[in-house]
Amino acid sequence: MGVQHCKRCDKLFAKIKSPYCSECGEEIEKQFKIIRDYIQANPTADISTIIEETKVEEPILLYLLREERLSSTPQSEIPCRNCGRPIKCGKYCAECTVKMTSDFKKLEKKMANDVKTSKESKLTDDAFRIRNRDNDMDIRKR
Repeated sequence: MGVQHCKRCDKLFAKIKSPYCSECGEEIEKQFKIIRDYIQANPTADISTIIEETKVEEPILLYLLREERLSSTPQSEIPCRNCGRPIKCGKYCAECTVKMTSDFKKLEKKMANDVKTSKESKLTDDAFRIRNRDNDMDIRKR
């Protein structure tokens, strides 16, 4: 648990999960209920209409969509943070999620191989040391 500035009011607070302090968290919950009720009554509303009609803060509406607490309609989709394709909720589209997962797995494998190679290299370096009768010689490749 770390200390962080609230994304809404800039007050310092002990961060557990949310980037918002407890007071702003309560306000976000109120705004969430307002948005949820409005969307249930107006399922085809787009983001700008929801903001205009409910008077909620746009960053909070986008936060709720990104955190998958709300799902948008085709008229109010949000862009994928990586490629910009429209998505209903979350941060990334399905294609970018698959690609990033694959990239992370490749990186993890490469890092494991690098560690293994580093350990093997150390063993090889030690094997090239010889002892001369008169003095120690180090004949490692440079």
